[in-house]
Amino acid sequence: MVTSLGTTALAAHAIALRVESLSFNPGWGFSVAAAALVGQSLGASKPREAVRIAAHACFLGMAFMGSLGIFFLIAGPWVVTLFGATPEVVDQAGSLIRIAAASQIFMAAFFVLGGVLRGAGDTRSPLIVTLIGTLPMRLGLVWLFGFHFGWGIEGVWWACVIDWSVRALLMWLFFRRGKWRDTVV
Repeated sequence: MVTSLGTTALAAHAIALRVESLSFNPGWGFSVAAAALVGQSLGASKPREAVRIAAHACFLGMAFMGSLGIFFLIAGPWVVTLFGATPEVVDQAGSLIRIAAASQIFMAAFFVLGGVLRGAGDTRSPLIVTLIGTLPMRLGLVWLFGFHFGWGIEGVWWACVIDWSVRALLMWLFFRRGKWRDTVV
């Protein structure tokens, strides 16, 4: 879909993705740590400890990635200049990074809570959330915002912010439901 928006949009999209990917590894790191610690706590028959660890990991992940979001908001347009693109591409990529800043805390919640559920042995809930996020949310909203409303590449990135928000909310609902605490690990 993005390639049909033209070479400038595609180049800006690629650069912005490279910069945004700086936040993925810390998010996945918190996710893996939460999975391991929650699994250990549940294996030791300490569900309250698992809940405490999950909340703490989610808070830390959201704080860290939220800080990266602030960095993207303030310095993102400068960071994209390091890629040496044309001024038009750099301007558009800088705008995309600022949009991506809005999704950082939602991505963190999705990553960490998904790790918590997987660590507890619930792999179905993260799968369901990912399928909902990918098919109707991401693809549907990208088409709606990027093409139907004519917002272009910025619409594509706003669609992604909404997608991450919905994924985080759904993951939180599965977490909050609490069935994962009763899993025998």
